[in-house]
This record gives sequence, structure tokens and C-alpha cells, in this order.
Amino acid sequence: MSGNPAFTGEMASVFPLEATFSITESNLTGTMTDLRTQEELGFREYRESVRGLLSLPQTLLFILTSWLRPGLRIRQDLAPNSRITGTINCSTVQFTKTYDGESTWTWINENGTTTVASTPSQPVEYQGQLSDDRRTIEGEWTIPTNKIPRRAQKFAHGAFRLERVD
Repeated sequence: MSGNPAFTGEMASVFPLEATFSITESNLTGTMTDLRTQEELGFREYRESVRGLLSLPQTLLFILTSWLRPGLRIRQDLAPNSRITGTINCSTVQFTKTYDGESTWTWINENGTTTVASTPSQPVEYQGQLSDDRRTIEGEWTIPTNKIPRRAQKFAHGAFRLERVD
């Protein structure tokens, strides 16, 4: 693989991606765009999606909030663009995805008022294998565990697949 190949694919079978790499010898640089950057859930749906991440006091607060404010919604907006730096050695591909910007969380009340909070986006490590025909990269992504709370670590990894676009 050489030049500036473009790839499309997905992370965790849910989040579609597009990537363009620039390869010089064994160095890999480029950009990646997350095509699904916004998710909005009802508060009860959101509570279920983060159940394993919450402490007991947080869980109780979430339950109380969902009873008192059943129309509350939460929207997560991720930074869509990121930079890629890494290496390619034979068929092994390793790179770090660093988002350009922050993630934003918006709490939408029943009456339309909102509360917004931003958090720094976490770097994502990718390690995979380049197929023999050099058209597919498959592997695992991880968020370094020193960057996230211990109770969230079981959600900090998954599969990815990128296919070359001609």
C-alpha cells in the first residue's frame, strides 16, 4: 500500500467512518471522519446505555431524574474530524486517532430549555491487519484505559473494519 489511499468502513459495527491515509515508507498519517456524530436518546434509554458506568449514587440520581422528568432527552455531539498518525509494517497497521475538537453533551428539557457541557475528546488507538490484497484493514480499537474511569473501561474497545475505495 502506498500513496494516498482512501478507505471507508465502520467502528463497532455501528459508527461509519471514512479515512484517507498518506503513506511514506513505514509512516502513516491522514484524516478520519466519523459520519455518525450525533446521538439523541430519551433519558431512560440513555440511563440504560450507561448502566455499567455509573456508581450507586449516580444510578439512584438517574432513576430519580427519569421519574421526575420523563421527557428529558440527552444529545451527544462528537467532533467529526480527526487526525491519524501511525505506522505500517508489512501487514500490521497501528495508528492513533486524535479528534479535532471536543464532545458536547446537551440535556434537553421538556419545555425546550437546554444545558450544554463539553468534554475533551479521547484519543483512540487502532491496531489491525492489512489483507493480502491490501484493500481491507481489520482489527481492534481501544481508548487507553488511563484516559477514562475504571468503570467505563469495558466499553473502551471494539472491532473496526476499513475497506479501500477506488
